[in-house]
Amino acid sequence: MRQGIPDLLKGTAIILMIQVHIMELFAMPATYDGLAGRISLFMGGAPVAPVFMAVMGYFLYAPSKRLSYYYTRGLRLLLVAFLLNIGLNFHLLLKILVGTIRLNPYDYLFGVDILFLAALSIMIIGVLKLVFREHVILYILLALAVAAAEYAQPAHPPAGMVIKYLMAFVWGPMPWSYFPLLPWLSYPLAGYAFHILEERYNLNANRLPLKRIIAVTATLALLVTIHYAIDVSTALQKYYHHSLLFFLWVIVFLTAWGLLFQVVEKHRGNTKIVLWIKWMGRNVTAIYVVQWLIIGNIATAVYKTESAWTLPVWFAAITAGSNLIVLAWVKIKQSRQRVKLI
Repeated sequence: MRQGIPDLLKGTAIILMIQVHIMELFAMPATYDGLAGRISLFMGGAPVAPVFMAVMGYFLYAPSKRLSYYYTRGLRLLLVAFLLNIGLNFHLLLKILVGTIRLNPYDYLFGVDILFLAALSIMIIGVLKLVFREHVILYILLALAVAAAEYAQPAHPPAGMVIKYLMAFVWGPMPWSYFPLLPWLSYPLAGYAFHILEERYNLNANRLPLKRIIAVTATLALLVTIHYAIDVSTALQKYYHHSLLFFLWVIVFLTAWGLLFQVVEKHRGNTKIVLWIKWMGRNVTAIYVVQWLIIGNIATAVYKTESAWTLPVWFAAITAGSNLIVLAWVKIKQSRQRVKLI
């Protein structure tokens, strides 16, 4: 997979993620429950978190990397995830502290967002690499088993506060468990398996007729089953704790989505807008953190009060603001690196 395509996938995903966060937290109930809300939630579903996780899994395949690499990277990301939970909920936590809002702060401090999933997945794959090695079928079977684990999940949260918050990182019906390992670990496993298959069978070879057949078949399958995917994507608890069937639907979607982005990269890869989206993809973690810090703290003041007409303004302002902050941060980093070299 050429580097430009993953960057384009991640950049598009972060744009779609910003819009769905604004819809979830800013939009009035009438807008959120209407057609605009359903479109927003659907576009913030399969093209976002599964893309992030599958692309991450793809790049975790590195035969020369040792277990220490995976654990160092994973632990650092865990720390960032905890700090982000504090940062994005800072305004809300202050209101809880002074008593103007009565909510359980632990649900926000330990909310299982996608950075926790990424960190834990990195460490788990580091161990699996030692056990499974290059046996791609084992990664595929485990991905299917993880996606199917929803069928065996408990109907009620476990008793005991510590156990309950720890279990939220793995599975369970807790409302603050957004991206638990079950079923979401299946996507980095799928990405990792795809990378092995790509190298083993030279999937990058230019097989245009075959790619067209796959693209058409996948698109038809998606269109036939689109109502099912919309129903899951627009009901957040279903989406966060989806089943094997939705995982399989997303894999078909990612196949068609990836082929589409190959075409975009080939014919429009050097246009200004595509280059900007790819820049966002290269800096996706930083933009993800910044947009959440902005959206999370503003949401405490405007929670579910914004009309459909103001949401695009919020989206443009927050996207632009996040880009400018990250651009400044990147420039500072580059300047420091140049100073060190001198």
